[in-house]
Amino acid sequence: MGLNELAASGLIGELYETEGVSHYHWPKLTSFSWPHRLDTGGGRLNNNFVHKLAIVLSVTGGTVLAAMGDARNDLRRVPVGQPVHDFRNFTKMALTPEEAARCDWLEVDSDWAYTVLARLGAPGGDWRDGGSAVFRHSALRVGRLEDYVAFYGERGTLHLDGAYAQGRIFLGRSKTDWEEIQVPPRIIESLPTAADDTQRNWTQLAREFVADIRGEGDAGYLKFRDGWLFQEAIDIVRSGRNWTALPVA
Repeated sequence: MGLNELAASGLIGELYETEGVSHYHWPKLTSFSWPHRLDTGGGRLNNNFVHKLAIVLSVTGGTVLAAMGDARNDLRRVPVGQPVHDFRNFTKMALTPEEAARCDWLEVDSDWAYTVLARLGAPGGDWRDGGSAVFRHSALRVGRLEDYVAFYGERGTLHLDGAYAQGRIFLGRSKTDWEEIQVPPRIIESLPTAADDTQRNWTQLAREFVADIRGEGDAGYLKFRDGWLFQEAIDIVRSGRNWTALPVA
């Protein structure tokens, strides 16, 4: 079974909580680029939280009903070094302190850490009855534990290694009773062949988008409405508001 099938099967019972935690420990002396500015799409809410939220909603089949939280900018200023064309090289092209000292510096206004609390449930439902979700991330801090995504149910927990649930899957019944669950071969074989995880994901999205245009079915990829709701949640968090229900249109 896929993860969404596992959750729907009742394996862990009624879902009460979800959690996504990651600490990347990126270098601070990355060359000034689009991630450092909100007006160019930067910020970890834009570039980390939305992926984790999409994963959770895909598994649960619900939507985000309400949100609150906090976002923090840990950088303030960065050196202007060689332009980064491919984001996969963003941290690899970080400057040394000696190189940075010879550069001009620019202000940073994007968020580099966040804590988001959300309530998830069926579209149109009362957010107070929704399941709890916590999303915690920092791009610069170092964490002792590995990144993970977890789903906590009435009868057990599904724990996935990796910030984007791309690692091993474990089913837990107690503190000491954990069983690794294998991803079915049919799912692996249906995905594009690519050594790079990011490239495989983009290729799969392109496949689903083209298939939908051809009338071959909608695999459930995110739409403009999803992006609008995600941005609504981000705006709530950046504003520092308390619990705020999202639009239902």
